[in-house]
Amino acid sequence: MTVTFFADGRILHNGVEVASEKMVDMWQVTDAIDSSDSDSYLPSSQFTRNDRNAAASTVGTGMSVSTDGTWTFPTTGKYMIDIHLNSRANAGDNTYIGLHSTIDNSTYIECKRVQSSSSANNGNSHSGSGSYFINVTDTSQVKVKFYPMSLQSGSYFEGRGSGFPMQSSITFTRMSR
Repeated sequence: MTVTFFADGRILHNGVEVASEKMVDMWQVTDAIDSSDSDSYLPSSQFTRNDRNAAASTVGTGMSVSTDGTWTFPTTGKYMIDIHLNSRANAGDNTYIGLHSTIDNSTYIECKRVQSSSSANNGNSHSGSGSYFINVTDTSQVKVKFYPMSLQSGSYFEGRGSGFPMQSSITFTRMSR
């Protein structure tokens, strides 16, 4: 039996990784995402790290997001991105948010779409959730952005707001190297 410890947190047991540096970073939507945000990438000002209570919001080195909404991973590895959105939609409006990724820091493609549908009554609350698994092979090239779509006037994804609990969130979890 051979156990090897590495400075980056990995532990190999007979050559098989049994532990690696983990990362969990939870972000929340700050203000409502509405029709003025539809069909464009969400800027960093739409997000803040979970800071609503004493619970931990980050394990390890967290994500960074630029003002244009480009999310950068702190290290290479395999990550799970979990999206949960609460929405209020106009009658008949289907609200979506797309997760777009790039492997060349240039060309983005939609890799996941989360939907929340209206039940034909204005203002009804809905939620949509989805996950995406991504292999970050190069942190300078592999990045993601969020792209809301089909938000009619009066429809919106709920933000935190003043004094309210977390409504919509995005969590990044590093699963392995």
